[in-house]
Amino acid sequence: MNKKLLILICLIVLIAIAGILIWLFYFRSNIDNHKSISCAKIENLTGRDQCYEEEAIFQNDSSICNNVKDVDTKEECAKNVTFYRQNVSYCNTLADLSAKELCYLSFAEARQDFSICNNITDQGKMYVCYNNIARIKKDPSICERIEIVADRDYCYQELVSAMNNYSLCNKIEDQGRRNVCNGISSGLTK
Repeated sequence: MNKKLLILICLIVLIAIAGILIWLFYFRSNIDNHKSISCAKIENLTGRDQCYEEEAIFQNDSSICNNVKDVDTKEECAKNVTFYRQNVSYCNTLADLSAKELCYLSFAEARQDFSICNNITDQGKMYVCYNNIARIKKDPSICERIEIVADRDYCYQELVSAMNNYSLCNKIEDQGRRNVCNGISSGLTK
């Protein structure tokens, strides 16, 4: 392969990764910060109703469901808030493995408790669970539970943007990812 073409491809990949990290830093933190979302400003009715449902679950407050316009969605919202108040042992009653693991993931996120992730048998889904709880709690120590380097590095990358803490770039083991992370860090601090 032509050396110039290889350099061009590497440059494009690095720019794409930098773009993703910048997007995560500037936009994803606003999505994850439920208090900063103003559901009322969402023009799309379905999107607004979904926003209110997510906020009700996150705040564990079924009264927020009263803002939902669609009757079926409003009922579902109230059911979901009630569901998240139940005991996690509910997940054990589900026969379908995928539904059971999604149940554990939902409980872990709602309770912000990474130990619930340990009930998930699929390693990849368990790591997603750890990643989500680490991001919600802004706790890098949870990333350390992830054994696969690429997944653990991704967890740290998520936290760099969620916490605006570029020192976490140094925890990323993959040299290329660490360089991109540090490059964005130095570009933003100038």
